[in-house]
Amino acid sequence: MAESAVKKLSTLLRVYSTDDITIEDQLPLIAMCVRATPQIDLQLSPYHVIFGRSMPINAPGETGLAIKFGDTQESWFCHLCRELRRLHDAVKNRKEEIKLEQKNCL
Repeated sequence: MAESAVKKLSTLLRVYSTDDITIEDQLPLIAMCVRATPQIDLQLSPYHVIFGRSMPINAPGETGLAIKFGDTQESWFCHLCRELRRLHDAVKNRKEEIKLEQKNCL
């Protein structure tokens, strides 16, 4: 996965940066691309795994996020904990499935 990330980073640097001077200006855009792109096996992006939703890449001010929960911070925290636990369990299960699939292929 690390090799894949380095390969993707170098490819994006070649695409977005025309010379050595503009490389640093393009790094935030490249970092966003890497965080928002889903992994092939998991079908989830790193951003989705961490925050429990797809990265909001819309027009400024538009999130498209419509979650219903109570008005208190505690209800938001409980909702967030529940969703992240569910998502992390699903990622763990998918990783185990991938390992079994790869083991069966050998």
